Amino acid sequence: MEKTKLDIISDKELETYLVKKAYKFTDEEISSGQFIFWLVYYMEKRLTGMLKNTLKVFVQCSDDSVKKIIDIVFEESYLSAKITVLEKSLSDPLKMESPETKGLCGYYREINNIRNSLFHNKEIKDIKYKGKSILDRKTKELMIRDLFAKLIAFHKVVKEANKD
Repeated sequence: MEKTKLDIISDKELETYLVKKAYKFTDEEISSGQFIFWLVYYMEKRLTGMLKNTLKVFVQCSDDSVKKIIDIVFEESYLSAKITVLEKSLSDPLKMESPETKGLCGYYREINNIRNSLFHNKEIKDIKYKGKSILDRKTKELMIRDLFAKLIAFHKVVKEANKD
């Protein structure tokens, strides 16, 4: 049997074969797309955990089935729905709405919009964060620094609210 191109390229080359061949993406564009993917993956995992923990505090019952349903709901929800749940729960019933909590939700929305732009075929070179190209390393560093600054500020508000 004759070997095809797919049979002879490495695993690493296979990961990017389609975008390089079909779209002629550069390594920099592919790297930026991968960066956005993993940033959103990390962000969404954190958000899902936060939401589950928050709801489980409110649902104090002996029946674990309710807690399992909470897990399923958040595992199956879209990121935008999770952000909306966080925003609404912070304003009411938690009464923890603040510039810090709004800042984290706003950051999540902004990164979700970047992800949507990327996944819905906007030219990657045209996608920006705070007016800067996501292809630029400094922009990626800024995105990470902003995420952690907003998470730290958010957790301080939550910790302060739970002191009472």
